[in-house]
Amino acid sequence: NESKYKNVSLFLVSGEDVKQYIFNLGFLGDGNFDYLYKYVSDNFGDSEANNFLIDQFSKVNDFNDTRTFFDEYMEPRINDFDNRQLKEIINVMNKNNQIYNYGGIYTRVNTIANKIKEQEPNFDFSQYDNINLKLN
Repeated sequence: NESKYKNVSLFLVSGEDVKQYIFNLGFLGDGNFDYLYKYVSDNFGDSEANNFLIDQFSKVNDFNDTRTFFDEYMEPRINDFDNRQLKEIINVMNKNNQIYNYGGIYTRVNTIANKIKEQEPNFDFSQYDNINLKLN
């Protein structure tokens, strides 16, 4: 993973689009994510850092990563997401089978859904067929 960071620094030196490079990385996991999340936040702002967070969540590839990533990164920042980002999180949850098949996803889906409902009480969740049955 150190080589990924060296590549980031090379992109900075060569003028390539480092943000695009970072967003094209696969799932990073805990320690690697922290560094790049801070980098994106410091250099591109909080909204882009939240987009990076959602992008990384979309790439989880097992149930343990689903639980850990949501609990450690998504839920603590729940009030930092705008409505568009919250809907994207629901979309990600609906598309990634490692998320929607995770047994503990029920409460996590409702956490996001309730935040959406605060801003849009009549939002229609029926389009999210993989998680719709898990909504209150």
